[in-house]
Amino acid sequence: MTSFKGRGRSGGFEKRSVGKRVARAAAAGGSRSYKGDRPINWYASLVVIVILGIASIVYSRYERLHAATAASHTHKTQSASSWYVALSADVCGVVEPPLATTPSPKPNQIITEGNGLLEIPPSARPKKGGQVTLGNFLSSYPSLAVSSTSLRYPGKGTWHNGERCPATTSSSKNLHSKFAGKKGVVEVASWSSVASSHPVMTYRNPSHLPLHNGEMITLAFLPKGIPVPKPPASYIANLLKAISSAAPTGASSTPSSTSTVPSSTSSTIPVHPSKSSK
Repeated sequence: MTSFKGRGRSGGFEKRSVGKRVARAAAAGGSRSYKGDRPINWYASLVVIVILGIASIVYSRYERLHAATAASHTHKTQSASSWYVALSADVCGVVEPPLATTPSPKPNQIITEGNGLLEIPPSARPKKGGQVTLGNFLSSYPSLAVSSTSLRYPGKGTWHNGERCPATTSSSKNLHSKFAGKKGVVEVASWSSVASSHPVMTYRNPSHLPLHNGEMITLAFLPKGIPVPKPPASYIANLLKAISSAAPTGASSTPSSTSTVPSSTSSTIPVHPSKSSK
């Protein structure tokens, strides 16, 4: 009995001693491991992210300021000179004479000088967005009127959709129209530049047609299906000359224009030489 009890106490004591030693070792080992394994990579990642964020903000601010400066410089350069647009009228296959010079022009008014061109000064262009349109010119030149159904040309009369082309035109009574007797319709064709070969046709609200530097426009009264021709070669030559003179030194405002002046299209009957100077 004594021997059994002694062995029991001895076994229990040893178990308790081992358990305490294991607990102390585990606590000591865990403490040293935690203190020695600091998250250096995590701190380094935070530093890199902060540096990249600051760099991106600085670069974005520089780009924004630089773009604003460039846009301001471009706006000033473009606004310093006038825009020019070639404008002609073709009635039943005959080109009408150029519009007469605008009488008593105002500083903010679109004008013409009798050379087949519209001159759009900087003061006539919207300063804050918007567009300058054909309607802006029509409002200051009341003797010319064009809509989707009629065309009135100064001193030449008015033509309405469905009317028949006369045997002779108002420009030259000695010149017979090949469209005589055929019904005509009002059409407005515009070309973005001299080099453009495909016009944009405007059948509704021609007064809303935007005007751009180097643009060409033909107001026409022709039988339906007949191609609307470009303005005459003399108008185009005047347009190229005017734009070249207005462009800043060393720059060209008509990169799409060609060095040669295209000839008039075959669908336009030339005006009789004796009458063309009128």
